[in-house]
Order: sequence, then structure tokens, then C-alpha cells
Amino acid sequence: KFKLPERHGHTDLAVKGFRALGSAAEPALPELRRLLRKPVSWEGAVFSLGAIGPAAVPILASELTNSNCPMPSYVVDVLVDLAPSVGPSLVPVLVSGVTNPNCHAHAECLTGLGNLGPMSRDLAPWLSALARKPGDPLAGPAMRVLAEVSDRPEQYLPLFSDRLNDANMAGHAAFALARIGPDGIPPLLRALTNQAPSIKAAALAALEPTLRDGRAL
Repeated sequence: KFKLPERHGHTDLAVKGFRALGSAAEPALPELRRLLRKPVSWEGAVFSLGAIGPAAVPILASELTNSNCPMPSYVVDVLVDLAPSVGPSLVPVLVSGVTNPNCHAHAECLTGLGNLGPMSRDLAPWLSALARKPGDPLAGPAMRVLAEVSDRPEQYLPLFSDRLNDANMAGHAAFALARIGPDGIPPLLRALTNQAPSIKAAALAALEPTLRDGRAL
């Protein structure tokens, strides 16, 4: 009837140790790469690699095509966390993730580009073209990212306003309009009278300060 204590993992301690060591732990990179292939250790290996720092980026980037479904999403999060120390060189890594057909985290990589903010500003023309691409599942998220990284997001006001009238794109367009600032508010207010419930709900959500002022990606 006695409940024996469960065995506790040491993953968190390992990650903290690698973070304390930083670049001094680079000799552990090959072993951590091997641990990525094991079901019981891949998650800890991902975060340990991120804790080591920029030297781990090539290993992490190669895992964006890993067929282990959760892993690529974790990798994107870790890569974005490394942005302050890696800098703009992280942008092409995430762009490759968006465009590589073998990548299993296209949307996550696109979101990551938005979270890089000004580092991704040169991608505005590419993002604009992606946002206008008919039938592309990334067209909607591209609008949000475009609003995040562009120096002049107001120039895309016609595009976002038009997409707001599309029930399938309304959620993305609404938050893109909200990120523009004051110029994006009138289309959202007009959408509150739209007869389509999804469009009205999207506009209402985008006007909510707690949602509008945070990253809705």
C-alpha cells in the first residue's frame, strides 16, 4: 500500500548545465545529435542544443525535416530563442524551412520569421507575394508576418482589407490590420456589421487590446 517515489528525469538539470557551460559544451554536440534519434531523449537533446548556443544552429536546422512530428516545432522555438545571439543569419534558415517541401514545420518557420521582427524586414516583398498566392495554405499567416516585419505595413492596407471579407482568411487579415495601428481600425469596425459570423468574430478579436497588442502568431 506504500506509494514508492517515481524516478525523476534529469533533463532540466542537463539543460541548465549546458546553458551554464555555453560554448564550452560544444564538444558535446555530436553526442547530442545522436540523442536526437532516440525517442526517449530527443526532446531533452533539442533544448540542450539550444542551451549551448549558436554553434548548435546547423544541427538544429537539419532537424526541420525530421519526420518526428513534434520535433520540428520544438526546433523552431529553440532557434527563435537563439536569435539575439545568432542574429540575421537565422533568417535564411527559417526561410528554407518555409520553402523546403520536406520540412515538417512550414507554418512554424513562417511564424518564427515574424517573431524575428526587424531582422526579417527584407522579406517583405516575398511575404507580400506569398500572401497574394491563391490557395496557398500559408497565404493567411504570411499576412500576419508581413504586418510584423514591414517598416510600412500601412501600404498593405488594401490587401488586408480585401482579405478581411473572405471568411477563410478573415482571422489572419484582422490581426494583420490590427498590427498596422490606427489606419487598420476603420476596416475592422466596418467588419463588425458583417453578416458572416466568422468575419465579425475575427474583427472583434483583433480589436480586443489583450489580443491585439500581443503577438497573435
